[in-house]
Amino acid sequence: MGNDKRFPANCNSNDFDRNIQQKFKVPIEMSKWCIIYGKFNKKEADIFMSTAKDAMQQLQIKATPPALFEVEGNDRDFSSWKRTIDNKINPGVQGCLFILQGKKNAAPLYKDIKKYMLCNVPVASQIVLAQTISAGKNLRSIVNKILMQF
Repeated sequence: MGNDKRFPANCNSNDFDRNIQQKFKVPIEMSKWCIIYGKFNKKEADIFMSTAKDAMQQLQIKATPPALFEVEGNDRDFSSWKRTIDNKINPGVQGCLFILQGKKNAAPLYKDIKKYMLCNVPVASQIVLAQTISAGKNLRSIVNKILMQF
């Protein structure tokens, strides 16, 4: 972590989350990233962006705001998500966050989007459920972990 700060790898999960919420030793820059969401999830995209902005300031991540893309067409149909991915994401993108409807372990588009991204689009991607963002519980921890993966 930053300033040669160290902490034990065997710490419990609460301590681990707390410990990683510090600036990074090597500054991270996020200059080109995006959020893709369904037509009813603009609010969750805004909440995620606000939380990410606060986290990036604390972690001293240099970033430009993400590009926001609403899914073109029926957001319950994979072909609409695929079309949006194909039309909006280019190879220079560092990471893409998808906000999906659905319950944990039952989001119908999760597997299709993950598989498509892994096989066809060489960009780091993460998927978060809209309900997870709306609930707000542990959101900062979730945001931190996503930012570290981009």
